[in-house]
Amino acid sequence: MLNNSLAASHASAPSEATLNPLDDSYGSLPWNASTSPLPETTSEKGASHVEDAGTVQLPPIMPLTARSCADEVRSKALASYPDLKNKVTTDVDPRTGALRIRWPTRETLRQLLPDLDAERVTAWSKMPIFRVQLFFNRKGYTSHGPPYTDQIFEEPESLARMLCWWRRRVGQDSKGFAVFQGGFDGHGAVHLTEPPLVLVDALTGEIEADDEEAIQQKLVLYRKRRKMKERWTKKGMPEESHLKIESAEKQAWDRKRHGQEYLMQGGWVHSEKSGLDVKKHNFMLAKHHTILAEHNALLAKGGAMIIKGSTR
Repeated sequence: MLNNSLAASHASAPSEATLNPLDDSYGSLPWNASTSPLPETTSEKGASHVEDAGTVQLPPIMPLTARSCADEVRSKALASYPDLKNKVTTDVDPRTGALRIRWPTRETLRQLLPDLDAERVTAWSKMPIFRVQLFFNRKGYTSHGPPYTDQIFEEPESLARMLCWWRRRVGQDSKGFAVFQGGFDGHGAVHLTEPPLVLVDALTGEIEADDEEAIQQKLVLYRKRRKMKERWTKKGMPEESHLKIESAEKQAWDRKRHGQEYLMQGGWVHSEKSGLDVKKHNFMLAKHHTILAEHNALLAKGGAMIIKGSTR
């Protein structure tokens, strides 16, 4: 996982009045909304007018980032990153067989998340996003609370477009916490296993993103789980049973996401708070149960009885 800091966020004014397809979510608010008018007066220090040219001197233009506010994104996103107006198209990765974005917005993503390393930029520029969860801050996410927005997209989107989609909903710079979930195929958002994740904290600028290895591991687990469901369906398992199992799996994954582990004969616990080595405890208990099972099997067959490691 990766923790980084994002730079301060500003961008250039738009040069064309092109609307983004995402505008449907925002009524009549266009991406090229007008900015505040320029001041008419100037001071002697740092004059804002050049008399000869009759133009206005502006501060250096800074790139738009994942910490920008709604006004900046609405007024500057398309001018700075015109590829954001293009609808995402996908194909199948011949190497992995997973769904991928056909024309990755790698350069745009690198500018929106300037401190994300090259490997993750490449991986996430191709990863289709199907779900975004928004929280007021990181505490809201880590405290197991529900997001104030939980949006599932039927069509795949790019992470770059979804970063702007998020920031258009936040009125202030450096506010909010977002979770972006990737998907592997046309089934959309991943529910049965842990999806690929990117976490962005606009307050601190910290980013946590799965690398390529973690994404591939999650892809393997996802496919195994889907095959398992297909086998159960062929054996006649009713849909009601599928839903119960999936509900339990979702709850288990959500608990693990918040730092909980399952303690055999003890239930779910926070491993750090409990002071227990949960994995060691579970291993020893499972080993004990295996010995008991072997013992009972011998008794059932009329064989020798195991007592304290010896036989009779």
